[in-house]
Amino acid sequence: MRNGYRWALAERVAFMVWLAASASACTGWQTVQVSPEQLVAEQHPSKVRVTRQDGSRVEVDHPSITADTLHGTVQPVTVTTRESMGHGEFSPVTRTVGVDTVTHAAIPVADVARIERRHVSAGKTAGLVAAILALGAVVAGIVVFATWDCCL
Repeated sequence: MRNGYRWALAERVAFMVWLAASASACTGWQTVQVSPEQLVAEQHPSKVRVTRQDGSRVEVDHPSITADTLHGTVQPVTVTTRESMGHGEFSPVTRTVGVDTVTHAAIPVADVARIERRHVSAGKTAGLVAAILALGAVVAGIVVFATWDCCL
């Protein structure tokens, strides 16, 4: 009976590792070669990253196009700055701008230098899944062998 408990525990650990691996995916930003109007109309992304002509970058949730303007919402942004502590010493200070608010974004399409959308990276995801499965196998092995009561 005790041996069955060990295997059940190892199965639970393996299942939790499998669940974590299957629920996660590595994503990245991919520059699209179509206009913002075409991207929003054809692919309906839930989020886009816009690089403006001045080089500034903003992530826009729920993008839509009205006339010649890209509309959507922008989440709060975390900004790290260096502030003087006196005597020539500086300390990094992190602030969240727009806490508890969601700001409406309206960006003229003519101001969009580049637009990107999220995509799943198959290579990163496969590597993550392999690493998680290997870790799960090691943990399951440790659990089984640490509780092994067999006489050799």
